[in-house]
Amino acid sequence: MNVKPIEEDTLFLRKTISDLTEQIDQLTVLQDISKQIISKFDFNQIINTFLDLVNEIINYNSCILYLYHGDSNSYRVSGLRGVSEKDLKSYELDYEIIDWVLKEGRWAHISSFKRPDQKNNSFISILPLQGAKRDLGFLLIFSDPEKDVFTQANMKHLSFVASQTGIALENQDLYSKLSHSEEYIKNILESINNGIITMDTEDRITQINKNATAMLGLPSGDIIGVNYKDTLAKNLVKMIDNVKKRTIKDGFTLDTLFEYSPIKDLKIPLGINSSLLLDDEGNRIGIIIVLRDMSASKELERLRQLDEMKSEFVSNVSHELRSPLSVIKSYVETLLNRVDSGDYETRREFLTVVSDETDRLAALVNDLLDISRIESGRFEIELGPVRLSDSIQTVFRDLENISSKHQIVVDIPSDLPDLLADRDKMFQVFLNLIDNTVKFSPDGGKVAIKAEVKGKMIKCDISDQGIGIDSEDLPHIFEKFYRVDSSDSYEISGTGLGLSIVKHIVESHGGKISVRSKPGKGSTFTVLLPFDRN
Repeated sequence: MNVKPIEEDTLFLRKTISDLTEQIDQLTVLQDISKQIISKFDFNQIINTFLDLVNEIINYNSCILYLYHGDSNSYRVSGLRGVSEKDLKSYELDYEIIDWVLKEGRWAHISSFKRPDQKNNSFISILPLQGAKRDLGFLLIFSDPEKDVFTQANMKHLSFVASQTGIALENQDLYSKLSHSEEYIKNILESINNGIITMDTEDRITQINKNATAMLGLPSGDIIGVNYKDTLAKNLVKMIDNVKKRTIKDGFTLDTLFEYSPIKDLKIPLGINSSLLLDDEGNRIGIIIVLRDMSASKELERLRQLDEMKSEFVSNVSHELRSPLSVIKSYVETLLNRVDSGDYETRREFLTVVSDETDRLAALVNDLLDISRIESGRFEIELGPVRLSDSIQTVFRDLENISSKHQIVVDIPSDLPDLLADRDKMFQVFLNLIDNTVKFSPDGGKVAIKAEVKGKMIKCDISDQGIGIDSEDLPHIFEKFYRVDSSDSYEISGTGLGLSIVKHIVESHGGKISVRSKPGKGSTFTVLLPFDRN
């Protein structure tokens, strides 16, 4: 019997099993590495974990991590091992090498690097750190040339660690922006004079600002997550039960008057509005209740005169705030839990959506802040020479909703005098007006901007061929919270704040604004502003 083939097969099987075992061990190590990094959301923890893992993989003498900082458009030292800050200058490399590594996304090795204060040469490896959309930085690794620590397996592991660190840093940046947005909105809620309470479908309080706790005489302790029936007074619970029932039935309540006594011998007349909180699919996720102290008789009279517009505003704002946050949250959760770390195309697509929704959220918040400043008398302007054509050009550069169906015509004389105005406020005025002409011209058509000197003023007409405005709506178009109620404009988002802010800015400059419109024919907004006589 010939046993040689059997022995060869046995050896082959043993080697195959050994190779598979080694691959499984490597995959296990890589999985553990990925978990260690991806699970971190603190910047310093990510950096320290990254440098610790690099040290575990290779026995380096020292390393320096550089990360990109957008505020200074430069790479800064973000982590050190085996190097003191005072010696950093002697570790600097020719930027052409760094630039090549970042552009190519590949390793680079320098076998004979010598610092001025060093007798022996060092072996340097440059490891790029990349995200889905941009270069994040690079790692300089210094080691002894004789040790030959960079094996093929080590470099493979280091590249994997770098890719996971890039993902973790982008996730951390996104998490930080989300936390900032949430804190931003929370600060806005705290600055509002009204009391705000939100509850989920299980009647648990999910948000309550300080004004609400003061109006209701609640303890300063945290009641977030507590069922309102377990923490509020019985008569208040009864009132909220009634408001909740009507809100679930009708979608909102408006102008409910309730006299509440938080302490003995003190009665506070409260004006109460409420609205449903819905997710993107229209499912109820809670209720928002707005409390207003109506102690002054003038305020009581105003409450009796409030119409459906107020309730619609609360509903619109809650929807406009909720929509981008819901989109951001769902896309981030998908990125963290479902999108493969190597699927850069999907990650880029998702992060673009998150960025767009963040801009949308910021624009809404800025409108709310402007209204708050206007009402409190803190709205300020800084006058100076402003070239109208520059403002218009900047607006068109920033607009994203212009389609090929729109024909843009700009007629601004080259010798038109400069406006005497606040540059940023002028951009805000024309961005709002031109954006409206495009937004309310869904089928395209001509969008015209024409400017000329009219007496002591500069006259600027912004015209479109869109859906137009009904005659009964025209007198109210610049009123705060007012939105045109028509089937053509129903699906166009907004809170009804933009034109009110525009009118205030124009009048603050000593100017005037008016509108002419015919349904189905289009609209023309006319702005008169003083020019700089110098």
